[in-house]
Amino acid sequence: MKNNDGLGQYSRRDLLRSAGSMRRVLCGVLAALCVWTTPVAVAAPPGKEDGGRFDRPDGRHDASVDLADHRVRPFGRHDASVDVANHRVRPFGWHKACIDGADHRVWRVPVERGVWLEVLDWGGAGEPMVLLTGLGNSAHVFDEFAYQFTDRFRVLAITRRGYGMSSAPLAGYDIATRVADDLKVLDFLRIPRAVFVGHSIAGVELSRLGAQHPDRVSKLVYLDAYDYGKLPPAPPLGTTPSDPVPQDGFSVLHFQAYTARTRGMRAPVADTCNLLTFDREGHVIGSKTRAEVQALIMSQSGAADFAGIAVPALGIFAVPQGDLPHVALLDPEDLAAYREWKEEWNAWQADVLQRMRTGMKDLELLTLPGANHYLFLTQEAEVVQQLRAFLLDPED
Repeated sequence: MKNNDGLGQYSRRDLLRSAGSMRRVLCGVLAALCVWTTPVAVAAPPGKEDGGRFDRPDGRHDASVDLADHRVRPFGRHDASVDVANHRVRPFGWHKACIDGADHRVWRVPVERGVWLEVLDWGGAGEPMVLLTGLGNSAHVFDEFAYQFTDRFRVLAITRRGYGMSSAPLAGYDIATRVADDLKVLDFLRIPRAVFVGHSIAGVELSRLGAQHPDRVSKLVYLDAYDYGKLPPAPPLGTTPSDPVPQDGFSVLHFQAYTARTRGMRAPVADTCNLLTFDREGHVIGSKTRAEVQALIMSQSGAADFAGIAVPALGIFAVPQGDLPHVALLDPEDLAAYREWKEEWNAWQADVLQRMRTGMKDLELLTLPGANHYLFLTQEAEVVQQLRAFLLDPED
């Protein structure tokens, strides 16, 4: 029976109930954003109703900003008796540390009535390249990675509906609508065809684009991006990274330290800031993303039609995927449970990759043993080398 809230056959209570197990999958397997899940509505971004570019209020773009919470002594002062202990003295307006230092345009693209997507545009010369995020990130996760390709491509990235500065409607998280959103971005920017590069859950969108819309795709790149038609096993309780404590939410940089400590990676500041809410003093309050959005995307992804994909594709996968830092701190009982689950997850991963190998007509598949799920951040140089070798003509 269809509900009146736009969530189809999924009731809000059912989705919230499933969010716990979904969150364990995300945190333990995909290393997606694990934060307080206080439901916070995402305000509609500014801009023209028919879409357009976001403009900074003062027109400035200055990446030369020191975000660290350290003491700056007055000019000319030299005092060996200064107290250098961290007494949590924050500069006024510390929440303004959320600065986007990337040199990109920010487009506001309408995809349906009342729904807009944030699209980042780094410019660049050459064929369009569209970067698609994993679950739990905004397009700003590519703020630094994108510069590896602007010499040969026009690089763009899309913040999926429900996240960051994109609209967060009640519905539209199924795979068909997500792919339609991606194509509407191309239409809005008058791009007939593009290279699509996707991370994690974006693998579902890549496969659907390649199988059903090959005229809009020149090449596909899977960055540890899988088929989630069959969900991976959720890790046991007690084996996932610990939730942040109040001190971890003291500022955006404290929160980034937490993610580096538990997830083994740091996303760009703008990605972290666009996914969280802050109070007036800069403390992290919670996540902008409603809990049911994660569950809807995972449960409505559908199975990939690998055999229907004829465009050239590259897959770079963390095989075997490295353990997150918290695993070394597990007690013997939890560690044993984790190892048992990891074997099940490895089998799930191997099944997906085998179906890709046998189904896809033109696939180059590479593995990075022990890599982090966010391999484009943690093994950036190697990933970039492989992407450029695949995408560019060796004679150029």
